[in-house]
Amino acid sequence: MTKNEKNPYLINWEVKKFENFERHQWWMVSVFLIFLALLTYSLLSDNFLLSILIIIAGLLIYLFEKKKPETFRFAICKTGIIAHDHFYEFTEIKSFWIFYEPGIVGRKELSLKLNNRLMPYAQIPLGKENPNKIRNILLKYIPEDKHNESILDYLENII
Repeated sequence: MTKNEKNPYLINWEVKKFENFERHQWWMVSVFLIFLALLTYSLLSDNFLLSILIIIAGLLIYLFEKKKPETFRFAICKTGIIAHDHFYEFTEIKSFWIFYEPGIVGRKELSLKLNNRLMPYAQIPLGKENPNKIRNILLKYIPEDKHNESILDYLENII
């Protein structure tokens, strides 16, 4: 059995849904004190709706802080691209473009232009994978064409 028969992927990688930062204990204490002050103010001013919103916001921040990031798996094979739970056949893809901005908060993302009117683009994070390696593989199967960033993509990257 050859190497390609064991691994049908030309390349595969994993990306965490979000980065889980290790925070100092004082961060949680500070957030708790701020929420306690806001809650006290809202109760003293008889603003019960604001009190409920502050409690919900505090619970959400606590739950998101404790949540472990989910790992997404991606791969390129000879017939298409596997993006977590979706398979894009090369026949469905018009072109690709790699957005690459190096740096600490940089961006490495594969953009696929699809033959789908409802969802014309798909964005796939590259994580720590080498963008040149992915580009060289994809050039064998689909054309490269510069994609313009939509307003929603731009806002998502800012946030």
